[in-house]
Amino acid sequence: MSKIPFKILIVDPDHNAFDFLNTQLIRFQLTILSSRNLVDAKKLIISDRPDLIIAEMYLPDGSGVDLFSWMEKNFPKAKSILVTSDVNVITNNTTYDHDLYELLVKPFPTTELDRVIKKIYPELLSIFEKEASRQKYMEISFNEFLVGTKALMSLYLKLSVTKFVKIVHKGEIIENALLEKYKKKGVRSIYVESEEYDSYLDLGLKASDIIKDKKNISIEKKTKFFIHVSDIFQEKLYKTSFNEDDFNDAQSFVVDTLEVAAKNKSVMDLMELLKNNSNVHYAHCLAVSIYSVLLAKKLQWSTDKTTGILAIGGFLHDIGKKNFPEELRTKPYSTFSEEELRLYENHTILGAEILTRIENIPKEVFQIIMQHHECIDGSGYPFGITNVNIFPLAKVVGLVNRFANLVLETEKGKAMTPKEAIKYIEYNEKEKFDSKMLEELKRLIIL
Repeated sequence: MSKIPFKILIVDPDHNAFDFLNTQLIRFQLTILSSRNLVDAKKLIISDRPDLIIAEMYLPDGSGVDLFSWMEKNFPKAKSILVTSDVNVITNNTTYDHDLYELLVKPFPTTELDRVIKKIYPELLSIFEKEASRQKYMEISFNEFLVGTKALMSLYLKLSVTKFVKIVHKGEIIENALLEKYKKKGVRSIYVESEEYDSYLDLGLKASDIIKDKKNISIEKKTKFFIHVSDIFQEKLYKTSFNEDDFNDAQSFVVDTLEVAAKNKSVMDLMELLKNNSNVHYAHCLAVSIYSVLLAKKLQWSTDKTTGILAIGGFLHDIGKKNFPEELRTKPYSTFSEEELRLYENHTILGAEILTRIENIPKEVFQIIMQHHECIDGSGYPFGITNVNIFPLAKVVGLVNRFANLVLETEKGKAMTPKEAIKYIEYNEKEKFDSKMLEELKRLIIL
């Protein structure tokens, strides 16, 4: 998505408040400017001429009201939003002698920000929706691609970022020899049009439900197939809409996946299959789901409710990265700039907010998503809470998430083996995680 020609200046001395707004606005691919005080804000307004200024009521060297009064005299076309958590300002029905476009009360949800921005610049959301609709093709791994006699949808190969070529037309007889030829040439992915992707996902989910009970199919083949369907599912979750039906389908799918995964000869074999997956991020999410449940069973937390909560919580723990640019989602953590790091660390809050739009989600799932990066020594994020204040299932997912990062998310080819990852956590990060959980994870992986 290219940059949209609209500039927003956020003026707020609170890093957390700035990061929250920045994270909400990143999906629009806007130019976002920032200032912590009144003097610097005026300099940016003069030099960059932002279209919208979002300013905190109280600044170190003045106030948002002072800024907007100055703007009205010098830059009357710019729109202004005042944000505050001051109850007195909200309840006193204060009036201002300048054109304050809107007053927002902290904290406010994404929907409220969208409402205001749509009023100010209605083209913005339509541009975003138009750009999103250009996600015309969805990726499918070649490895476990579901091949039938006839093509249920047209199949494409990707030649460049914007160019795709159709190799099979919808309704045609699929020649396996043709697909094998492309595989031998090193083609790892095939693409289908977005509007037909749901049909392929439905086919995968139905096949999963049948395959899991087939005795004549090996556990390894079943596991590979379920990993493939997981990729399809997550491609949809991360690149299109996410609604209640998707959540319910995800719950059913992860339960079926666990049933198959549990039958693998060893957890090491399962991890090897996940390491060989073409999409590291999707493999990571599935690994966190499966290994969180396996660890809970080691801890003797094996009720159906606990299993279900951990399975779906692990599967969706990173859903807050949904609107991140692809390069940020896949960039090695150690190479983040300070601003990128703060933006990235907001994904826990964003994930919980995405789920608030769906009814009847268990509160435990929210807690997992919000707290899976908290550490018992208080060094985690987003709240820096300590041991007794962290939801126990979030501790499980947090530990497994760290383990999976070390094993699956390679940086310059330096992925660790499962045993190396356990030792690394023991020697370098032991104070961050529950000792009993770490010991049981070690038993699960090494013994």
